[in-house]
Amino acid sequence: MAANAQPSGGSRPWRTLGPVAALVVAALLLAGNAGLLRRKPRELVVNAVAHQWWWGFDYPGLGIVSRNDLHIPDDRPVRLILTSADVIHSFIIPSMKQPVDVVPGALLALTLVAKSRGTLYGSCKSSCGSEDGCMTFKVAVTSPEEFSSWVKRQRTAGDALTAGASKGANGAPEAEANQSVSPAQHLAQLLNNAD
Repeated sequence: MAANAQPSGGSRPWRTLGPVAALVVAALLLAGNAGLLRRKPRELVVNAVAHQWWWGFDYPGLGIVSRNDLHIPDDRPVRLILTSADVIHSFIIPSMKQPVDVVPGALLALTLVAKSRGTLYGSCKSSCGSEDGCMTFKVAVTSPEEFSSWVKRQRTAGDALTAGASKGANGAPEAEANQSVSPAQHLAQLLNNAD
């Protein structure tokens, strides 16, 4: 009688692990091709501070501050941290269904992802003072490359201001000169620049 030959227990795990490993590698390759493993774009953080009667936008990770001018890249999450320096304001841009209240001393986080490029205009919809109609701001949604170019231009302009190269009408650096413009004058400038 012939003895039945049985495989030893040590060779069996290799027969099972080989195909399982191949399936795992194939699944990872398919997931990568399907976009499941791609890194999400890094969130851009912008601090938005409402003032009577203007908006300040601070890009802390980029070292840029702008006035009434919000620039964001398309298809990238933008985390707006909203607050008010003085009274209750509201923040709205056309893609939002309702304005959100911006309260002094409180922080409100809002995440936006712009899906199309172009220029939008936001505003404050609260009755926050005599010239609250002047509280408009521009939202420029650009490609990531255009956004990077804007960042470089802002940094260069900031360097020029701190070096004293750019002076306003009153001899102060232009950033200070802009602070002295009344809200009504600022609105007129916005309307003139919209053409």
